[in-house]
Amino acid sequence: MAIVVGVVWFDDATNPTAGWMCAVGIEGARAVRVQSPSDVPRDMVWITNLPYLEFYRVGWGMQSHLRHAGFIRPGLDTIANESGLSEASPEVRVEVLAALADRCLLFARACGVPYTGQNKPSLGHVLQATLFPTQRSHDDPSVEGALAAAYQVDSSVSAGSMPRGSRIVKARNNRTAYWQQVLSSSVPTGSWRLLEAVNLPTSVKARVEWAIQSPVPVLVRARVHRADPEYSDLIAFGASIAARSVRQWMTAPEVMWLSAFADVDISAAWVASEYAAPLLPAQCVAALDADFSLPPSALYLAPSVGIFLENFAHGAMAENTGQGPAKSVSARAAWLRAIDRGLSFVSAVRLAKNGLRVLGYGNGEVRCVVEEGAATAVLNAISAAGLVAPMWLPSAQRAARILEEAA
Repeated sequence: MAIVVGVVWFDDATNPTAGWMCAVGIEGARAVRVQSPSDVPRDMVWITNLPYLEFYRVGWGMQSHLRHAGFIRPGLDTIANESGLSEASPEVRVEVLAALADRCLLFARACGVPYTGQNKPSLGHVLQATLFPTQRSHDDPSVEGALAAAYQVDSSVSAGSMPRGSRIVKARNNRTAYWQQVLSSSVPTGSWRLLEAVNLPTSVKARVEWAIQSPVPVLVRARVHRADPEYSDLIAFGASIAARSVRQWMTAPEVMWLSAFADVDISAAWVASEYAAPLLPAQCVAALDADFSLPPSALYLAPSVGIFLENFAHGAMAENTGQGPAKSVSARAAWLRAIDRGLSFVSAVRLAKNGLRVLGYGNGEVRCVVEEGAATAVLNAISAAGLVAPMWLPSAQRAARILEEAA
């Protein structure tokens, strides 16, 4: 039986006592004041505004009915900041967030995943457990190691110290359009076979063209060097927020975009049987298309659609943590991560060309520096690149304009 999901927004996330709660279908979907966590019903799941570490610090990790703020990506705080809800009253904020959470679970049910309250770290992991069960890519453990070596979550660009008074802004693509593009990509399926150098085309250029144009999935062992100086830092091959590693394996999508900016010398390749169809179930596509009974163009303005697709994608791109080898990587995950970083790299290049200092990219967004007093220039650069800025940046722009006019 599907579980109802609501939102609790405590007045102080570091000392969660009083706050507001709301769930669609309860109290007319209106916010209700709570005086302590014990007021929160235990027969349903509540997403709180406590960050992950704070959630476990207060001892709620074993509470079956509570979840941390990041249960639905990109997190309640981020959603509130992006949509301007951080400036709304707490009652309005919790009502809107509860409606959004309810719609995300509605789409999950359309995918055949009725949320039964299982205590997974995130909605993405809930979707992964049902839609993308752990399975080995091949009997040969070597291909497992190659896929793990090709897996990179995001790209972290080398950067110096942050100027005093500066902030980090995340400029992102329209979620609905972006994650539909990623999830419409085909991913490998079937068995794998290894091709050593003697079985590959002779020249370096011919090997790259073969990998890019192959009608079946190709995972290559390669050396990346002689990068274009203008893009060498942005490429960030092997450098992510989580870890920095010396990588030797990459997927065909990564070969495609890296070879445009650096030399890629291929020395071996794993080749899969075929590509599988895109991942979104037909019934989920139908539910997304019918959402709000609006024309398809309007769906790009519906936050719940894009947020659900982001959570779906993260379930598909996550490492396997269930049955089977710990932290193993599926071919699907390695491919989608490479496609995501390639598309995000294009956005990073646009922002860098518009004069912004890029700190990293991935997950459909680019992290940039906003120096004190530069909100207007950054907002213009983000807009010119076709990306979306969080709502706090226009607010900072308006505040700067008011101060300038008052001076």
